[in-house]
Amino acid sequence: MPAIPGAILVLYESDTVRRTLRGCLVPEGLDVIEASSLREVDDAADRGGISLLVLDVQRPTTDGVALAADLRLRPGFETIPIVLLTPDWRARDRGFAAAAGVTTCLVKPVAPAVVKQAVLELLGMA
Repeated sequence: MPAIPGAILVLYESDTVRRTLRGCLVPEGLDVIEASSLREVDDAADRGGISLLVLDVQRPTTDGVALAADLRLRPGFETIPIVLLTPDWRARDRGFAAAAGVTTCLVKPVAPAVVKQAVLELLGMA
């Protein structure tokens, strides 16, 4: 079994969604950091130890694709997997997301078990 990686950072406005994702990832031995704002992401990024990011494409101040591109420029975020949750996913969007550094995209509504499976696969734990 692979070593347990660093923390999973979940950036999502909804407390319910963050808690639900935490609830399906923690039993897998993963540490989950919840963030509802860019400030909380900055704080987590400054502390380091992030192995994977799950974020919502629909952000109040910036969309998730733009945020992924910005995060890719930060030390420690250059290569970590980024999972983007989005309500729509057309071919054009895939190109923009890939160029921004998004690793995989899951179309909402998405079952927490599907998110968990994607996270485990990206971390080499599935």
